[in-house]
Amino acid sequence: MKKEQADLTFLHKHYKNCRNYVAASKELCFYADEKFRHSMQVVGAGNYLLKHEKTFQNWSQTNKYLAWQGCLFHDIGRFTEIYQRYDNHDLHGANLRKYDHGEFSYEILKNTPQYNNPLLLFPIRHHGHLDEDFFGEEGYISAAPTEKETMKNIFFLIKDADKLANFYFFHRHPEYYGMLICGTEEMKSAASPKIIDSLLKEELCRNADITTPLDQMLRMLSWIFDLKFPFSFVFLRRLDCIESMLRQIRENNTDNKVQEKIEKKIRSFITKHINETNIRGKIL
Repeated sequence: MKKEQADLTFLHKHYKNCRNYVAASKELCFYADEKFRHSMQVVGAGNYLLKHEKTFQNWSQTNKYLAWQGCLFHDIGRFTEIYQRYDNHDLHGANLRKYDHGEFSYEILKNTPQYNNPLLLFPIRHHGHLDEDFFGEEGYISAAPTEKETMKNIFFLIKDADKLANFYFFHRHPEYYGMLICGTEEMKSAASPKIIDSLLKEELCRNADITTPLDQMLRMLSWIFDLKFPFSFVFLRRLDCIESMLRQIRENNTDNKVQEKIEKKIRSFITKHINETNIRGKIL
């Protein structure tokens, strides 16, 4: 417990220092607060997967602790992003894509001796990237086979726990779909053809294809196609996260026929991944 408490103190110090630096900005203080809470929620989702998912049942306590640290520290680089946004007067994240918080997190941990561990560093570095970026990482390629397997599953755990925490946040706080996700309070619109095509093909929606406010919500919905673990689907079903999101999308989608196709595809995808493992959403 002493080690875990030291880790929590390390994260909290970065959060408080950041919040003090941007104290004059209400927007960035809110963002810093949310990112600290989000880190705790990712830890919670990660603990759930570590407990229930078959992949982790025979893991050593050392590897489980590394996975826990990965969830805790995955977004520590967000505080570096907030510093830079404050200095650049980018209070609302107009240029959000220029800040690679995964890279910032990697640099912080790499330069802190007790956290300079490849099993921790590279999953965190790429948690917000596509899988191929992680698998193309030299630190992963050059690792021993057993380390590769551990690193890969920590990477998958962080990615799933991160998504679960975000889905749950928007289930609990649908009021944040507007400016926070869509960039506008006026969300009613149709989906773009390329976004619809990606969803029906069970693919992640590409940022480059987003042209309407609804596209932003559908991009987030498409994250379910990137989930790695069966119990991630159980988590979402039991907490009503996806149905909640579908209701929000339905309220703002001006094309009912497209909405029906999207809902059918999403529900079928989730059911398939739960039923394939005979989990059937009964455990939480």
